[in-house]
Amino acid sequence: MRKKLVIIIPAILIIILVIVIAALMIFKVNTVNIEGNESYSYDELKDILLDDKYSGNTLYLYYKYKYKSDSEDIKFIDKVDIKINSPSEVTFTVYEKDIIGCFEYLGNYMYFDKDGIVVESSATRNELAPLISGLSFDYLVLGEKLPAENEKIFSSILNVTQLLKKYSLVPDKIHFDSKFNVTLFFDNARVLLGGDDYLNEKISHLSFIIDNLKDLSGVLHMENFTEDTKNISFQKE
Repeated sequence: MRKKLVIIIPAILIIILVIVIAALMIFKVNTVNIEGNESYSYDELKDILLDDKYSGNTLYLYYKYKYKSDSEDIKFIDKVDIKINSPSEVTFTVYEKDIIGCFEYLGNYMYFDKDGIVVESSATRNELAPLISGLSFDYLVLGEKLPAENEKIFSSILNVTQLLKKYSLVPDKIHFDSKFNVTLFFDNARVLLGGDDYLNEKISHLSFIIDNLKDLSGVLHMENFTEDTKNISFQKE
């Protein structure tokens, strides 16, 4: 019995070793596909996802992102799915956090989603999220709702940022004054939206004319815009 075990155990170890070597040689990543990315470029995400010395192996990557949830520490990414297309090709599908704006707070940018939840804190600016200015908070806590003493502030922020996202507009900055009037900044042009009246119509109309503001410096007056407005004035500077 012992002699049989002496023979069988090395044989099993050799088989296991052969399987491991074959896996390392056959399941070698040559092609990486990435889908769903907006906040990061392909090259940036590839460097992030294949971030250790074992990432050249297809099976390792599958285990890493299927069972270890290594995507949790990637900023602006909520979830990563992986699919093995072949021993040498994988496809990552990234699901980004639904970020619609950010505030500067204590030297960092605090990003919030459509529900007003602060979902990310970063020292770097994500240009796809408009910066909100003109409002101050006593505190901002990651994972919690934006604090607002006046509910109108909160609803105005979400209303403006959600409409901008709906119409695919990304201003450099969104400024609220003391009366909650809104000004959008696009390079050297400013758009005075005013209050909440006809806000959907204002932003919808702006989406059709935004390209005309490129390379212009001045103010587009939309604060008195209504559904019957025919002409909008632009004041050059």
